[in-house]
Amino acid sequence: MKKESTQFRLVGGRLCLDFMNTANWSAEGAVIEDKLNNINDIIAWREAAELHRILIPDHRSFRDKVLQLRMNLRQILVSLINAEQPTPKLLAEFNNNFRTSSAVSLAKGPKGSLQYGPETSLTKAIEISAAAVLSNPSEIGRVKICPGDNCGWLFLDESKNRRRQWCAMDMCGNRAKAKRFYYRHLKT
Repeated sequence: MKKESTQFRLVGGRLCLDFMNTANWSAEGAVIEDKLNNINDIIAWREAAELHRILIPDHRSFRDKVLQLRMNLRQILVSLINAEQPTPKLLAEFNNNFRTSSAVSLAKGPKGSLQYGPETSLTKAIEISAAAVLSNPSEIGRVKICPGDNCGWLFLDESKNRRRQWCAMDMCGNRAKAKRFYYRHLKT
């Protein structure tokens, strides 16, 4: 089980989804609250995601690249969730970046899990996770968007009956229940 930092909650079920959840999103897809404001925040997310061995360059252009990757991946996934075709430009950019980004080094981790080596870039690790989700119809069919107010987080519904509704019950689920309770009792 992954450790959760106070700044980052890892509830997406896949690395790429947890990465996209480093922002809270409006229903229109705009960032409401960004949790990756500087390189130190990116490093903190890397640690929360247990990608300790991956090196992160200390320059602003890297942060810009990371934020652009997050926006592009989210637009692609939201299009697919809504049974729409992602724009060819977004798909071409993702495919081009995926092919040309730096080398990957994988090693066996605890319990047979794979770990990324230090020469693997953070963006490459995220792209590998995204490619795995995007290329698996059964996974893409289970990716959902949390309907919580100003949340918009993406998560993989791995429940048996596919009825998971919230990114996390202790966050958005409880807020929605409390809101319904309040309005129900306000009318009495």
